[in-house]
Amino acid sequence: KVRKVDGTTFELDDNSIEFGFSDAFIYRASPFEEFCRADGTQIVVKREEISKITGPATLVQAAPCCPNNVTVLKVNVTLKTGETTDLFFSDTCVFTRSVDLVGRNHVTGRNVFTPFSQIAEVIFP
Repeated sequence: KVRKVDGTTFELDDNSIEFGFSDAFIYRASPFEEFCRADGTQIVVKREEISKITGPATLVQAAPCCPNNVTVLKVNVTLKTGETTDLFFSDTCVFTRSVDLVGRNHVTGRNVFTPFSQIAEVIFP
């Protein structure tokens, strides 16, 4: 279930959820995402390991894993292990300033691309 910052909600088929972003002329999407923690540790998180994402994603200066003091996206993630932590999208260190939640709308069957900056909450099964 996805709740956007404007209050609208929709459901995605859980096996279709991916993290996506534009890289020049290519759109890349994957069922996992590379993040870094506040201490700079790299972590790969698969969609099936996530319980909840609380947003919206915010732009922050100088994530510990990014060179050159670049602005990156940060989001709060609760893993199914019970750990809740702020994570930085590693892709935003280099490629883009926007990452989307991509998935098939459970009702319409159409793919939905929603920037994490517009997402208030995603609850995973």
